[in-house]
Amino acid sequence: MERKWPRGLLLLLLLQHVAENAILIYFVKVFATGAPMVYSLGDIRERGEGIEGRSLVSVSLYLFLYLFLYRIGRNVNIWWVKGC
Repeated sequence: MERKWPRGLLLLLLLQHVAENAILIYFVKVFATGAPMVYSLGDIRERGEGIEGRSLVSVSLYLFLYLFLYRIGRNVNIWWVKGC
């Protein structure tokens, strides 16, 4: 007898997958355009907050690498469990 997954759980898994992909696409866009994540550099300089674009891009790079490696690790773990 097949095990049926609850519809709510399947919906949550689908939403998690969509959210992870959206975050990864957003970070790739940030790297490609060189734009900061929240404000434009002109807005930040006018406010005098002293945040440089490089720091925002480096933060987005760390987050991107973390999510990318997390997804690879999760997929490898799933493949390993299925292989047993």
